[in-house]
Amino acid sequence: MKKSDGISIITCTHLPFYMDNIFANYARQTYPIKELIIILNNRSLNISDWYRKADSFHNVRIVQLPESSSAGTCLNYAVSKTNYDYIANFDHDDYYGSEYLNYFMKIAPSSDAGVLGKKTHFVYFEEHKILALLHPNRENSYVDYLIGCTLFMKKSVFKKVQFVDSNIADEQFGADCVKTGIKIYAVDKYNFAYIRQNNLNLHTFQMDNNELLTQYCQVVARVSDFRPWVNMR
Repeated sequence: MKKSDGISIITCTHLPFYMDNIFANYARQTYPIKELIIILNNRSLNISDWYRKADSFHNVRIVQLPESSSAGTCLNYAVSKTNYDYIANFDHDDYYGSEYLNYFMKIAPSSDAGVLGKKTHFVYFEEHKILALLHPNRENSYVDYLIGCTLFMKKSVFKKVQFVDSNIADEQFGADCVKTGIKIYAVDKYNFAYIRQNNLNLHTFQMDNNELLTQYCQVVARVSDFRPWVNMR
């Protein structure tokens, strides 16, 4: 496996209590050539705490930007610091299974899509212990929209398209790629779960959870541990 097969994971956070989840998602990935670039989007976060945590992991870099910087600005800065030819955007509060990166690398090198990701995906409503599907039956096909927290990009794409200066930049990115003629491709639903909490202030997408569940989701199961369902292949 060549260095050019490496993957740079980028993630942004402004909240200290997602530290463990960010590092757990990185450590869980079994893909061998990887790095993690964390953007702390809040000057009040103690970067020393993050450095101490990072000491236990390989290939992690941490940068701090002021909270006035949009998510798009943070993501573009993270991209500028990457060393590898593939870039994966991880959200700070979601779940990425151990085979998540491996699956993308089975497809991406030979794909004519510049950006891959998920449209059909699992959603776990934490307080209600409900696992559901959002956008069912949109797997393994070219699409015009991908879930921002699952973007998997060829670095060459950034010569044509960057993240917009906005807090919903990852959602806009796929649409901007389509406008530029870059194909985007939806892979299968497995190895990822979008975690919904009742505190909507923790989410950029602030639709009421009951409305999201009843109007847009297909219930899969009521489970305390969603991981065996999500990681099934």
